[in-house]
Amino acid sequence: MSDIDVTLVELFPIDKAAVQKAIKLHLSEAAPGRASLLGPVLGVVTDRAAASLNEALHVDLIGLAGETLSGLRELHDYSGADKPPAGGEAMVTFFERTLKAPLTLGLHLEVDHIKLPSLELTLDLRLVFEALTVTVKAGHVRAVGLGSGHAEASVRYGNEVLVPLFSSRPLELPPKSFDPGFAIP
Repeated sequence: MSDIDVTLVELFPIDKAAVQKAIKLHLSEAAPGRASLLGPVLGVVTDRAAASLNEALHVDLIGLAGETLSGLRELHDYSGADKPPAGGEAMVTFFERTLKAPLTLGLHLEVDHIKLPSLELTLDLRLVFEALTVTVKAGHVRAVGLGSGHAEASVRYGNEVLVPLFSSRPLELPPKSFDPGFAIP
């Protein structure tokens, strides 16, 4: 079994139509008048851009949940190398929790030998769980146990929604440990 159980790209692949729309919007803003230069090769550029974005989404969903959990206010009391005391572990359980984990995906484009500002897409990701357990040791989230849930995401370019909010299949994710873990700020 691999270290990655479920990836974002498995749940939310970004389709070519969304990428093409983002590229056209980006070119109209970043290089007005030059967007037509990409016309003959737009399909190839879109294919490569979509492949690159989807490769960037080869991110472990459980690891992302662990990293996101480390930022919860409720875990702030566990920050610092001496928390919990005497090298012990603490287990904190949350019920009906939604974790917000937006991701910014950037692409570098060049048109007619002119480098454009990075094209940035945002994957507005929410992880919704009926229950989850967090193991904390030495100021770090060291393990998570995630109950039943699902993920929700939309994709946007700036304020323009390219892919409306949609939900993943129901998820039953296995517990996972992290070494050294995610520091609690």
